[in-house]
Amino acid sequence: MRADGRVLRGEALVMGAHDAIEAGRVAFAPCHHHDAVGPMTGMVTTRMPVFVVENRAFGNRAHCTINEGLGKVLRFGANDDSVVERLRWIEREFAPALGAPLRAAGGIPLKPLMAQALQMGDEMHQRNVAASSLFARQVAPRLARLEAPREALGRCLDFLTGNDQFFLNLAMAAGKATMDPARNIPGCTLVTAVTYVLCVLYGLVAPKGLHATQLLEWMLPGFTWLSPGSFVLGLVEAFLFGVYAGLVFTPIYNFVQRRCH
Repeated sequence: MRADGRVLRGEALVMGAHDAIEAGRVAFAPCHHHDAVGPMTGMVTTRMPVFVVENRAFGNRAHCTINEGLGKVLRFGANDDSVVERLRWIEREFAPALGAPLRAAGGIPLKPLMAQALQMGDEMHQRNVAASSLFARQVAPRLARLEAPREALGRCLDFLTGNDQFFLNLAMAAGKATMDPARNIPGCTLVTAVTYVLCVLYGLVAPKGLHATQLLEWMLPGFTWLSPGSFVLGLVEAFLFGVYAGLVFTPIYNFVQRRCH
């Protein structure tokens, strides 16, 4: 969500937030309306520095905040002086230090980094140790060369290398930047039917213990593995699932968008 930065200032964080919201002094909107993502209950305010992830093939961008780490953090609903102080430190010291070398390098390609991390055991959600480490390996030398106080660089490097979930936000933004261009492709709702066909093809070539026939049989009523009639039935049902998702999601999206504007 995106909110006025005043929510993060002083006593308003605890005492005045509800009054400010009810009085309309704070504007809320879904992250996706601002080309952004937020893990968990991730809030993005006007004062928070963000990563910019660019899909250079299509020219679109996605944004995400800097991961705060584990434990007592804002995205888990924690809300005390230590949480606010960490956010202020990220804004004032860490983000400027990290941003300078990233901009100087013209950015860091995320696709090869993520591909390597997946091969090392990450799944880009709860396990991000490899991706976080690979990212730190590319960034740390650039940070070390900054003309900045040694103590400040030490704090930045400790934060970067000590957070196994650091890459989570970047993975989410990369996923959004990858998928957003599909929104303007005519007939893109056929993705459910195409996905179904790919699942069936995978099941035909993969060892029996590795394909998801039970999942298909559970999700698609009347489907059994595998006959021509069952395949056609599953294809129709997969397409209807896509239609159903569109019929349900579109009114909800339009309603939320009208309320936000």
